[in-house]
Amino acid sequence: MLLDLGCGDGHATAEHRSGGACVGIDLDAAVLAASPWRDRVTLVCGRAEQLPFADGSFRSILSGVAVPYMDIPKVAAELYRVCAPGATVCLSGHGMEFTLRELAQIRRPVPLVYRLYVLANGLCFHLTGRMFRFPFNRKRIESFQTAKSFARVMRRAGFTEVGIVPRSPLTVCAKKPLSSH
Repeated sequence: MLLDLGCGDGHATAEHRSGGACVGIDLDAAVLAASPWRDRVTLVCGRAEQLPFADGSFRSILSGVAVPYMDIPKVAAELYRVCAPGATVCLSGHGMEFTLRELAQIRRPVPLVYRLYVLANGLCFHLTGRMFRFPFNRKRIESFQTAKSFARVMRRAGFTEVGIVPRSPLTVCAKKPLSSH
């Protein structure tokens, strides 16, 4: 079974289906409820930091640029938990260039403060492997990712065969080992 993390309306989830069972999870209940793909795939409202699935449920997990808006160390641990032995995970993120481009386009003070937070959080994640929530709205979290930060967080969660896909957006793929020692 495949899990699409941050699936939005489930369109990409339905495209990945190819005969097997697919589940999409997203925070936005309204988008999920209005999805035209509901009859083709299972769509679940929930947080990636607390996945509502049993241990070892998935053989494959994909995420198309939803991870930058999540607490990535917590998500990596949850993904490891719900992966079956030998499962693969591929997550796409935002490189620092994306954040710098957005920062350069800002003309008002409020978005500037938030973009500076995203930049600081991405640097913190790169240097320490840790993240922090936006101080003025504790529900929000966002960062940029680097190959180093992505690889480190996946290894810390227990994944092996961690590699960075050389394309844009920045993508990390990893495997859960067949056995844990």
